[in-house]
Amino acid sequence: MKKQFPMRVIAAALMLAGTSALAAPGLSSNGYFRAGFGASKDGSQACFGLGPAKYRLGNECDNYGEFGLDVEGPAMSNGTVWKGHAMLTGWKGYPDSINGASTSWSQLYLSGHNLGTGVLQGASIWAGRRYYDRPDIHILDYKYQQSDGDGAGVENLDFGFGKFSYAIERTAVTWRDSSKSDDDTLYYANLLKLESVKIHDNGYLTFNGGFSTGKESRDQKYKAEGGWYGGVFYDAQLGDLNAWNRVGIQYGKGSMANGNFGQINTDAAKEDTTTQFLDNVSYTSGDGKWTALANIIYRKDKRADLWKDQTWFSVGARPHYHFDDIWGVATELGWSQLKSSGDEKTRTLSKATVALTAAAGRTPYSRPELRVFYTVAKWNEEAKGWVAYDTYGTQTSGSSFGIQAESWW
Repeated sequence: MKKQFPMRVIAAALMLAGTSALAAPGLSSNGYFRAGFGASKDGSQACFGLGPAKYRLGNECDNYGEFGLDVEGPAMSNGTVWKGHAMLTGWKGYPDSINGASTSWSQLYLSGHNLGTGVLQGASIWAGRRYYDRPDIHILDYKYQQSDGDGAGVENLDFGFGKFSYAIERTAVTWRDSSKSDDDTLYYANLLKLESVKIHDNGYLTFNGGFSTGKESRDQKYKAEGGWYGGVFYDAQLGDLNAWNRVGIQYGKGSMANGNFGQINTDAAKEDTTTQFLDNVSYTSGDGKWTALANIIYRKDKRADLWKDQTWFSVGARPHYHFDDIWGVATELGWSQLKSSGDEKTRTLSKATVALTAAAGRTPYSRPELRVFYTVAKWNEEAKGWVAYDTYGTQTSGSSFGIQAESWW
């Protein structure tokens, strides 16, 4: 269920709830927000992206917030603990980012922890609506695994060689366009994960997999295709550097052919596939003066619909120099290429941002952080009309500047 509330009302409610959470035993808060303003040629900020995701520093044209509360009950005599979780999400895009935010309950679930001995020690069970298994490439804000939904599951069954999790989630889809009726289709996603499989010191494997089954609409007019996916990730420290690297490969078919693996692709045909490779690095220098995030990603979507049959490749980095524990200068460079079978054209986009920052620390993820930024972008002739069209139309370059605050806790 979604409602429209002024952003100032949401902000006031969140501050009051957060203050109460800090004072109440068994109650804690968590969340995220970004907010600010920017401008481009026509007065409103333009954002530059090509393909499934865009490099986000100085390139986010919205205000967005998540505020969660966790309630923990008293521990049972055997050590089992029960918790309740709720999260409200609000979003509003530029230029009218002050009034009328779109809000929804993104999480409402219960969980039980420390359920016994053996494999159950440290394990948990849950049921409800939740964010589930959603690692991302931060500078792209791209969740290559995203199993959010309504369902239930068990997590972190420790078998010694690794920890196993299973969840089942349901997605109901109601078609609301001119070509389809309002009849529902129904999907069930079965999600499996084996993680913390140690193969050497500071080196681990994670295996993800899943399969979906679909139930056609009530009038049997629209079929819900099934599907499956699998992925493997290797996490390791890079030598003696204070740097971590994740390399992964993923493949999905049918309704689980989706770069955000774990989600249902409701428009999929039976033979649709998605293949994805990624490399994601984080680094902090020994003296703490330099931090960096970098990534490479390749995604191939093979689709019956030629305009959705695309190949996306992107590489980017965010080096950040820290003058002290507060002040710094961040830069972000990104290059993306998109090929579409719809017209056989190759589109490219280059984007660069420089930002003066004030943050609570010297790591790549130190927050809160305030930024004053300037962004420039350039794209080729084939990408005319695909990048920042509302502001720059059929031009092949653009820029923006602004101020942004970002925090999580």
